[in-house]
Amino acid sequence: MDSLPASGSSAPGRARPRICLATIELAGFGPSSGLGSLVSSLAETLAEAGWEATVVLAAEQPVDSLTLAPLVEAYARRGIRLTPLPEPAERCLVWPRSSSRAYKTYRWLREQAAGFDRVLFCDRSGLGYYSLLAKHQGLAFEKLPLGVLVHSPTLRRTLENDELVEDHELLIADFLERESVRLADGVVASSAALLQTLKAEGWSFPEACRSLAPPLPASLLPLGNENKETFVPEEIVFFGPLESRKRLRLFCDAVDRLEPSGKGKPRIVFLGRCGRIESQPGRDYVARRAARWAFAWEWRGERERTEALGYLRHGKRLVVVGSAAQGLPLAAWECASLGIPFLCVGGEGVAETLPETERKRIVSADPNALAARLRETLGSGAAALPPAPDPCLVRDEWGRWLEGLSSRDASDQNPEKPDRPKVTVCLVHHDRPALLAQALDSLHAQDYPNFEVVLIDDGSATSEAAAFLDRIEPEFAKRGWRIIRQPNLYLGAARNRAAREAKGKFLLFMDDDNLAEPHEISTFVRVALRTSAAILTTAQRDFKGNEAIGAEGRNHYIFAPLGPALSLSIPFNLFGDANAFVRRDAFEALGGFSEDRGVIAEDWEFFARAVLAGFSLEMVPEPLFWYRRSADGMFGSGNLAAGKLRALRPYQGAYPSLAGALLLFQGKFAQAEALCQELEAIRGQRDRAQDALNHREEELRQARDELARIHRSRSYRLRLRLRQWEENVRRMRKRLLRR
Repeated sequence: MDSLPASGSSAPGRARPRICLATIELAGFGPSSGLGSLVSSLAETLAEAGWEATVVLAAEQPVDSLTLAPLVEAYARRGIRLTPLPEPAERCLVWPRSSSRAYKTYRWLREQAAGFDRVLFCDRSGLGYYSLLAKHQGLAFEKLPLGVLVHSPTLRRTLENDELVEDHELLIADFLERESVRLADGVVASSAALLQTLKAEGWSFPEACRSLAPPLPASLLPLGNENKETFVPEEIVFFGPLESRKRLRLFCDAVDRLEPSGKGKPRIVFLGRCGRIESQPGRDYVARRAARWAFAWEWRGERERTEALGYLRHGKRLVVVGSAAQGLPLAAWECASLGIPFLCVGGEGVAETLPETERKRIVSADPNALAARLRETLGSGAAALPPAPDPCLVRDEWGRWLEGLSSRDASDQNPEKPDRPKVTVCLVHHDRPALLAQALDSLHAQDYPNFEVVLIDDGSATSEAAAFLDRIEPEFAKRGWRIIRQPNLYLGAARNRAAREAKGKFLLFMDDDNLAEPHEISTFVRVALRTSAAILTTAQRDFKGNEAIGAEGRNHYIFAPLGPALSLSIPFNLFGDANAFVRRDAFEALGGFSEDRGVIAEDWEFFARAVLAGFSLEMVPEPLFWYRRSADGMFGSGNLAAGKLRALRPYQGAYPSLAGALLLFQGKFAQAEALCQELEAIRGQRDRAQDALNHREEELRQARDELARIHRSRSYRLRLRLRQWEENVRRMRKRLLRR
C-alpha cells in the first residue's frame, strides 16, 4: 500500500496514541454518505501517522462478526481495527429508537475506555450523548478526552432534502446531536461555514472548537486524474445521491436549457444511489425529466468509493456536485484533492478547500448559471486542477488537534463538596405492605448515611397494611424517620405532603413498589453537587414480579430516558420517571406537584413546568433504581388520555396562543400512534397466519414425500399387481358363469 511519510506521533520510543472513532456509517458498509467516507479517510490517515485507530460501527441494526469479516480484514490491512458495536451483556431497552445506539455505545465505551487516549464521536444520531453526559456528571471518563466530529446533522439533511418532519425520531436525533456538541470536550467540523450556520441556529459549542479540511489517505492518491490537459467533456457526471439536497432538480433544469453543440453531444451520467425526490425514486424522477433531453443518459447506480473515483479519473468527464448544505460536500473535496475537473453548485464549505484561482468552479444555485457554465465548458474545455495541498500538512493538523484535545477542567463545574447534605426520601404507600417492606430494605442498604424517610400512607384500607405500619413505627421513631397517615388523596397530594414534612436540602421521590440501588442517593448527591442541576432523573432497571432484588431468573432490562427534551415531551414523557432527585428550594419555587385526583402523569407535568420555567433538569445515565411494571400500577391502570392532557397544561400556559395547535398536535400524534399499533397488530396476525400456512405446506410436502416413497416400495408394487390379478380372475369367472 502507498503511504505518506510518518508524522511525529510514531516517533521511536514514543507510545502510539490510541483513538476510537464511533460512527453509524463507514465506507464499504452498506449505503454510505459523505460521513462514511470522512470517517474512513480519517481513520486511515491517523493509522498512517502512527495512531492505533479503532472504529466502532454502531449500525442501525446489529451486525454479526461473520457478515462484517471481509470489511474487518480490509480495514486491518490499512492498520485499522474495525469492530461492530456489540449488544450489552445486560439487556437495554432504550426508547426512542434513536437513542438506543447512543446508550449501547456508552455501555461499551465504559468497559473499553482504558484502551483509548482519545474518543471522537460522529455527530450523526448523537452517538456520544450518554457518554458525554456521564463525563459531565463525573460518573465516567474523567481523564479521557471526548470529542465530536460535526459533518452532517440529521435534521438539517432532512430539511435540505425538502422533506417534512414526519418521524419524531428525527427530532430526537437532533436533540442528541445538539447535546453531544454542547457537552463535548472539543468539536471539529469539516467546514467553518457549517459551524457558523449551526451557531446561528442556536447550537452551543465548547471553547475547543475549530474546522479542519478532510484528510486524504494514501489509498486515494493513485486515483488522481489522468487528464492533465484541457479537454472537451464527453460525459457530464452528476456525482452524488439522486436527492433534492444534492441539487438534482436544479441540475435537471440546467440540462433542460442545454442544446447540442457543434463539438458533439455529451452523455449525461448519474453516479450515486437512488434516493427520493418529490415523493418518488430518484431514478424515476430523472427518467421523467430526461424524456425531453437531446442527450443520451444513464444511471450507473451507487459504486464503492474507490470504484466511483476510479471511474471519474478516466476518460473525458466533467463532474457536477451539488449541495444545499452550508458545509463541505465530500464528493467535491475528493474531486478537488485528486485533480478531477468539477463544478460545485452551492456548498459554501468548498471555497475553504480551494485556492483563490479555482473558486470559479463554485456555481451559484441557479439553473441558468449552471447551464451557462456547462455551455462554456463544452465550448472551451475543462481544465485540470492544480496540485492539491500536501496531504501530510492536513494529516498533521488533525494529529495536532487530537493531541491537544483535553478534558474540560472540572474546577468550573462545581466539583463535589466534602459535606454530605441531608436528603429526604419522600416515600408514598397505598395498600402494598409486602412491596413496601422490600422498598425499605433497599433504603436500609444505602451507602449514603445522611438521609431521612418520610413515609406517607395514602389512605390504605387493608388490615395487613395497617398492621405493617404499626410494626415498623418503632424503628422509624428510633431513626428519626416519620410515618404520616392521611386519606387517599392520590399521588400529587401525597408527594407534596412528604415534601412539606422534609428537613433535607434534597428530595428523593420514591414509590412503594420501587427498589433503590445501594448507591442511588450517594450518586444523586454527587451529580447534583457537581452540576448544580435542580432536578435529576435517572435510567432504571425495569422488571415484573413481586420478588426482591437479587431473585434468580429475573428477566429485566435497562430503560434510559432522554432528559430535558422539552418539545419532544409533548406527546410522551422523555424527561424520566417520578423516582427523581429534586433540590427542595426548586421544588418549593415551582409549587410542587399539581393535585388532580385520579389522574396520572403528575411527574410528567411537573418536569415540563420546571424546564419551561428555566430550572435545569438532567438525566443520570446509570440505572439507580428498579422499576416494577405491573398491570395494576398507576400507569397501567390510569387514564392515559387524561394524563396526557394534564402534562400538556404547562405548554399551554407558556404558549397560550398555541394552545389549540398543541391540543391538535397531541391528538393527531396519539391517533397516529394508535394506527401504528393497529398496523403492528395486523402485521403480527399476518406473520402468524403465514407461519401456520408454512407449517401446513411443510406437512403436505412431507405427506407427498411419504406417499411417493410408498409408491416406490416393492411391497406396494406387489400389492398393486396382486389387485390386478384379482380383478382379472373376477372377470374370467364372470365370463365362465355367462356360458
